[in-house]
Amino acid sequence: MFDIKSYTEANTLKELFEILDNNHDARIVSGGTDILIKNRDRDQNFIGKDLVGVTRIPELHGIHLDAEETLCIGAASSFTNVSNNELTKQLAATLAYAVSTVGGPQTRNAGTIGGNVCNGATSGDSGATLFAYNAILEVQNSRETKNIPIQEFYLGPGKVNLNQGDVLVKIKIKKKTTISLMVTILNLLKEKRWILPI
Repeated sequence: MFDIKSYTEANTLKELFEILDNNHDARIVSGGTDILIKNRDRDQNFIGKDLVGVTRIPELHGIHLDAEETLCIGAASSFTNVSNNELTKQLAATLAYAVSTVGGPQTRNAGTIGGNVCNGATSGDSGATLFAYNAILEVQNSRETKNIPIQEFYLGPGKVNLNQGDVLVKIKIKKKTTISLMVTILNLLKEKRWILPI
């Protein structure tokens, strides 16, 4: 049913970078909820490819506040982890809610926020919310670390600002952004204006 050339699991970012630098045909797979559908549907970019799993890489997991009180969400965090995490619920409640509505429980348990963002789908459940929070995407490769504003990440339907060897490591939301968004929503509610979904 699936036309996959090979599957490898990377255990560290260094190992992942080495694989990607040596195999320009390799595709990263995290939850697999999108890439397997593309393979099944015979999307030429995903047929007969070497897949590299990233779910074992510690740096891609976890949700925490950094020294600057920026909310950092590991790209391989599942929708379930993001929606149930206390920090996310406290500082990015709209995001926690948005990802809690993705598909069914199986999809939320397997699908990852990073995979959803990197898929570049205009219907992606996390993308619009991350735009509202002015999220910054930390992208790394074997040579550098880049911090890309989400507004510069999406290049069009299904197209994102990732070069060969680039890996989305974490999504960052500044605490002041979460507070200003909450104040805006509360003001709209006080004024009894309708809030329409994006």
